[in-house]
Amino acid sequence: MVFSFNSVAGIKPTNAPAPLEGNKIHAVIFEGVESVDVTSTSNGQTYKLMRIKFSNSEGQFVKTYFEPDEKADQPVISKTSVGDIVNPSPNVQMLYTLKQLLAIANPAFNEKIDRGEVNDLSSWDSLRAAMVAATKDFIGQTCQIKLIKNSKGEAILPGTVVNFNKENQLYPASTVIGKNLTWTKKEKERIEREASAQPTPVGMPSDSPLAGVATDPVAEQPVPETNFNMNFL
Repeated sequence: MVFSFNSVAGIKPTNAPAPLEGNKIHAVIFEGVESVDVTSTSNGQTYKLMRIKFSNSEGQFVKTYFEPDEKADQPVISKTSVGDIVNPSPNVQMLYTLKQLLAIANPAFNEKIDRGEVNDLSSWDSLRAAMVAATKDFIGQTCQIKLIKNSKGEAILPGTVVNFNKENQLYPASTVIGKNLTWTKKEKERIEREASAQPTPVGMPSDSPLAGVATDPVAEQPVPETNFNMNFL
């Protein structure tokens, strides 16, 4: 057997920033929205991503959205001991999270959304392009983000930012991007429950479709393919 250092020539350590810690509200600098296409080396499939980047002296947080599929445009049904509970779709949760960013990054555009003056965006590419353009002037500005821990101990944005009231109307459930952020009662209770919990090992199975894709450590699951109507609240 021959051992050749040529096989590892040119490989250098990276200076990737540490991920921000979960279960904390962080003061951060907005680094922008990116529209990125990446190809998996394991299956050759190209994934269209939208990444929202924040950082501070302690590290970085990147919120990643995948290109939508057909499922998550539907309301999410939670089965409980008292019956089924209908929750807003992942698509609506995503749009309201984006709207929270727009409220601080581009107040004029956000006001147009509230007046119902923003046309539907008919594709994932058009939504990505719109978010890049609408937030570019806010790059380098400060804001806050609210991060909790998922089952692996990784920092993520809370997933429930909007909900239905008894009249089946949408109302804000949590502000996760903005200024002067505070924890909701449910978020506080979740953090307290998790304080003594042990996180599961972090790792991606070798047969994952994303094996070989350079994603960030907090990548989320897809949201649905649909027209993106920002005028929903």
